[in-house]
Amino acid sequence: MRVLSRDDIAALATTKRVTLPFGAKQSNSGYFTGNTLASIMQRTLIALPVATTRWRLRVSNVATLDNTKTPVPGPVTWSDIYVGDPVYPAAGLWAGVMAAAGVSAIPGFVGDAAGNETITPWVTDPALQFVAGQPKALSWKQSFAVGTQLVGRSSASGDGGGGAIWFTPAAGAEFAANPGAAGVNNIYGEMRIEYELAVPVGLDTKIGLWITDSLGEGYSNPKEGMGNFVHETTPGQVAMREGIAMVNASIGTSTLEQWATLPLTDPRWSFLDLATTVPDFAVIGPGINDIQLNGRTFAQMQPWVGQLCDRLRGLGIKKIYATTLMPCNLAATPEGYRTSFNAFLRTCPFGISGTFEFAKLMEVVGATATGDPDYFVTYPHPKKAAYQRLASVANLR
Repeated sequence: MRVLSRDDIAALATTKRVTLPFGAKQSNSGYFTGNTLASIMQRTLIALPVATTRWRLRVSNVATLDNTKTPVPGPVTWSDIYVGDPVYPAAGLWAGVMAAAGVSAIPGFVGDAAGNETITPWVTDPALQFVAGQPKALSWKQSFAVGTQLVGRSSASGDGGGGAIWFTPAAGAEFAANPGAAGVNNIYGEMRIEYELAVPVGLDTKIGLWITDSLGEGYSNPKEGMGNFVHETTPGQVAMREGIAMVNASIGTSTLEQWATLPLTDPRWSFLDLATTVPDFAVIGPGINDIQLNGRTFAQMQPWVGQLCDRLRGLGIKKIYATTLMPCNLAATPEGYRTSFNAFLRTCPFGISGTFEFAKLMEVVGATATGDPDYFVTYPHPKKAAYQRLASVANLR
């Protein structure tokens, strides 16, 4: 009997594809509308839980929540996408410096004038692939006509999803190791990294889908320095700890009702590729938007869990988990809905495989309605310490 060589085993590997959003996914607020800027330069950290065989970016200037296109003028011109190794200062939080000038991984391109999606070429160079658990800096410049509206959060305080460091868009700044003065902000433009991994025969790498709102988006605050990159969120940390390739479907202000009832053509669903590789499991991580923003009751929320479970199973995702709703200092009536809903989730309804206890981890002992201030930036958004603690109980292997 012939013994398989390493090359034979590699040839038998199964290719899996994962889409990981890391920018925008919020509103159509145009922070740059009407100002005098004609370009911005951004830099972010991406760390993946698995090694890639190839990767590319999918970018657009479309708001995921309402699918509103950017108004004229347009389009947005992108520089090359540069990759580099991050250098950390003594304080430990990355400030945007790379060990050397960035290497061009993707050639520059002009985005669609109406803001629709542009898919870049695949990056196939082995030297530019992601190594499991090793952060890489991605750097780029966007240029546009003055007054162009860019999709993203409207705040300039650095509280958006994804997390980015901004530099003055000087010539060559996007590939410079240290372009100079930097500021904290969020990523503008809908950005996703799509990557493939090879799973050798006899091994298994799980693919997961995590559905929640801004709790898993990377909502940040300058008080924490750089803020939260996508791999630092709860879904990202679970993925990094357990070697799971996670599709982070966290969208700020989204609700359980929307995920359960809106058609699959809605941007919340259509921006995810769940068909090329069907996830092995999904996590339903509802926030308090249904209760706090929309005034929904416990009785209304119960059937939405079942509807979302049916939808996920219809997509081929057979194993489903849930997380309890974290405290948010709610008034008595909505707090009652939260506690009742949590008790309901703990019964693992609708065939849910398990419920992760997030609520009690974040509550003040003896005051269950109150979130522990050690773990929150502004209620209900977690700090880095909270992401770490929450990830420690979500065992998905």
